[in-house]
Amino acid sequence: MVTLAVFVVFAAVVPRYLGVRDAALMTTMINQGMGFAQACAIITSTGLGDRPATGPVNSLRGGVIITQGCLPQRQNIGSTLEVNWGLARADQIRCLDKLSTLESVKAIITVSSDGKISCNFLS
Repeated sequence: MVTLAVFVVFAAVVPRYLGVRDAALMTTMINQGMGFAQACAIITSTGLGDRPATGPVNSLRGGVIITQGCLPQRQNIGSTLEVNWGLARADQIRCLDKLSTLESVKAIITVSSDGKISCNFLS
């Protein structure tokens, strides 16, 4: 009987734990991407600084990639960053004014030539 009770509690807790873990990973990746986007906005608007090193992207836990721009040139047309969170899935994760769905696999953060930052989720 005790074994059954432990199993029931375990079965109820594990999915919730995995959901919270995935939400935390997605939030961390998006915040990291926004930090890089802010750096790119400064580089774009001032022409000063070096392109940030985003680090490796892991297929399991994701990462951030600068796919366009973020170069120290005043004539830069802007920047695009791709934020990937690997296998994690959670809904209602915020990126500026957008919210993720369970189908969201990555976020695209765009920095316009005048330094405005926008974010969209891709399924």
